Amino acid sequence: MYARKWLSNSEVVLSHIPAEDQATEMKIEETELHGAKTLGILLLARDDVFTFHFKPVDDDFVYIKRNVLKKVASLFDPLGFLSPYTICAKILLQMMWSCGLDWDDKLDSSLLNEAQTFFADLTELSSVRISRCLRVPDELSVM
Repeated sequence: MYARKWLSNSEVVLSHIPAEDQATEMKIEETELHGAKTLGILLLARDDVFTFHFKPVDDDFVYIKRNVLKKVASLFDPLGFLSPYTICAKILLQMMWSCGLDWDDKLDSSLLNEAQTFFADLTELSSVRISRCLRVPDELSVM
């Protein structure tokens, strides 16, 4: 097996890998985020941080239980970095279930307001930055 698509935050490492075997960073939509996306998490190799990108709901989004669940399911976070957001989503979905809404029923005004607020908050995910390495740099460590 021949390994390719290498991505590193170290220029030294990348200098030893042929250019054709390096992963190219990709542009995500029309934002300034450049990185490699794996398991729903965007790695910005140059900054050595994880971040997220969530496509906001369209203006013509129909707020029914089916569509809200579909949009919430697009938040894939296997490492749990977004737990505060996903908990809010689960509470919102639980409220929809407890109201007895069918899949294609429109949300009432209170649920609609909750859903719109939740999706508006998700646009801030691109500002969440989680350092990939959680150790003290060597020059700061104490003997």
